[in-house]
Amino acid sequence: MKENHFRLGDGEYQRFQQFISIHSGLQFPENRRGELEKGILEALANAPYGIKSVDRYFAFLSQSSDLRAPYELERLINILTIGETHFFRNTAHFEALANYILPTLIAKKREEANQPGQNTLGVPQLRIWSAGCSTGEEPYSIAMLLRELIPDIGNWRILILGTDINADALARARKAVYRDWSFREPGARIRRSRYFDHQDGHYSLHEDVRRQVTFAQHNLVEDDFPSPHSGIAAMDLIICRNVTIYFSQEITQRLIKKFYATLVDDGWFLVGHSEPSIVSYQEFKTHTFPKAILYQKQSSSAPDESVTSRKTDGRLRIPPQTCNLTDPHITERLKQATAKLHMAQTGMLGQSTTTAKLSSVARSRESSSAAGKSVAALYEEAQMLLVQGRAEKAIQVLENLLTSNENYGPAISLLARACADLGKHAEARAWCQRAIRNDSLNPRAYYILALLDENAGLIGQAIENFKKMIYIDANNPLPHFHLAVLYRKDGLLELSHHALTNSIKILQKLPKDQILPESGESVGWLLQTAQEMAKEKQQ
Repeated sequence: MKENHFRLGDGEYQRFQQFISIHSGLQFPENRRGELEKGILEALANAPYGIKSVDRYFAFLSQSSDLRAPYELERLINILTIGETHFFRNTAHFEALANYILPTLIAKKREEANQPGQNTLGVPQLRIWSAGCSTGEEPYSIAMLLRELIPDIGNWRILILGTDINADALARARKAVYRDWSFREPGARIRRSRYFDHQDGHYSLHEDVRRQVTFAQHNLVEDDFPSPHSGIAAMDLIICRNVTIYFSQEITQRLIKKFYATLVDDGWFLVGHSEPSIVSYQEFKTHTFPKAILYQKQSSSAPDESVTSRKTDGRLRIPPQTCNLTDPHITERLKQATAKLHMAQTGMLGQSTTTAKLSSVARSRESSSAAGKSVAALYEEAQMLLVQGRAEKAIQVLENLLTSNENYGPAISLLARACADLGKHAEARAWCQRAIRNDSLNPRAYYILALLDENAGLIGQAIENFKKMIYIDANNPLPHFHLAVLYRKDGLLELSHHALTNSIKILQKLPKDQILPESGESVGWLLQTAQEMAKEKQQ
């Protein structure tokens, strides 16, 4: 059985997909099917009792009373989980932690330790949980920061707990031996000589830092928390970055509630840039920092509306001193460019040259009966109808398609687009959510959600959904362009320039006459618009 020829049958794929999801929360939609197949092939190479067939392997995992079955499932999950991490990953997050979050917590804990009744031992205590810690770089980075922020750290009771579902990753974390690739952030490189011993291309973490972190295997989906028995309770800070993006929306929402319950009042929650939008964290108070967003559990006292915290109409804003957009010429040019792009995206421009070329084909399709057409043909017909601006007819075709293929993701996303074109924003949003439930890594669904958010003035949510789209499809120029516009509107010129540069680089690699499916406009038009914006910044 060769790897490049190995493919699960549709029934086998569905069974494994559902089984893995139930026991780990991991999602393997169609666009990640190859990862699941590759993992199963690797697991079969060393399966117990010489099992080589997919059917026998699934039966062993799911029905066997053999005591080895749970260990084999754990081995399969270890193979399937990808732990991409490094020290001080995402500088903006660690700057927020080092400059505000941790100093605030440290000061608060010192004060509590000196108050009668708050801490009977008179010792300051701090509890931090890194959920989905993989090979340990994240919790060890926190340990280094705390050593730099707390001169008398020996007088503290500190728990830094790192958990992961992958037992192999945890074993590597406990050894705390790393290579150069784990130090690719500037913050990691400047600390390497301070906290590591170098020998034969390996870097071993100093024993005093290594002892600061406790590791434990934990399944976020199956294992209960908060739980005093496991020590996962009353946390001051929880870090769970780029973990829930692999889960369904239902599981993610359930986990967010459990994380909230696991925090103490005023405790902090840090997630990755590609996690769900801020709507998912509405129970938390949202804080914005340069290039980072963090969440805080509401305390029973009145909220503190400092310059680092805003919770208003859904817009997330950086403190006022960073907002310095004053050039009216740039502002007016942005209005013109984004208005045209937005009209194109919502089907309001009328027929373009491309539309005219397709219109006769679309009319002939419309006159024919949908009966007997393939899913692909119906989907193509709906796409052409949308290009023509005939959204109502497109909806009819798509609804007919979904009658017999209810989980066909592209059609669900296209329905969301059609509803948005008609101004049915609530329906469009509902179709987007269904598309994401069906496939949590659906870039088009996140793109439409972002446009809906932008149209509703929910700029923070729009930014998060554009970021999520970039995480899934980094080579699509549209979300980069939109982020450039939104950041510039909020005065975040450095972020805007970075996003605009990314958009231009991607567009320059594409044929100028290529039509971008999400917007209906050509690469050449968007490239010219982006380059004009970049020139205006330089003037």
